[in-house]
Amino acid sequence: MRNTFNFELDEKRWYVVLPEWEGDRGELEMVAGADVMLGILSNGNKIVTLRLSLEPNPCDITLHFDREDGGGAWYSLATNSDNIEFENLHEIWLCHVTKFVFGELPPRIFINKLN
Repeated sequence: MRNTFNFELDEKRWYVVLPEWEGDRGELEMVAGADVMLGILSNGNKIVTLRLSLEPNPCDITLHFDREDGGGAWYSLATNSDNIEFENLHEIWLCHVTKFVFGELPPRIFINKLN
């Protein structure tokens, strides 16, 4: 499984870069808090590279599954880094593309910012 993903800002909207996705590009848009998280992580850049893992490891951010909703899932967000502050962002929604990437809606996702 690939574990490094680029997210690109296009006209004020964040999209995951997923060349193997055969669906509509709109389905790759990051919304409902995920876009806010990427905006914070971007530090004003138009590309954010993240390593996503299902295995516990030292990481910058941990997402914890909360509830399934609308083909995707809500995740609570915890920062593990003194360098990342999310202020009032406590949860994000990840769409059904998460199932395509991981084969499931995982109970936890461990995230490291690479750029």
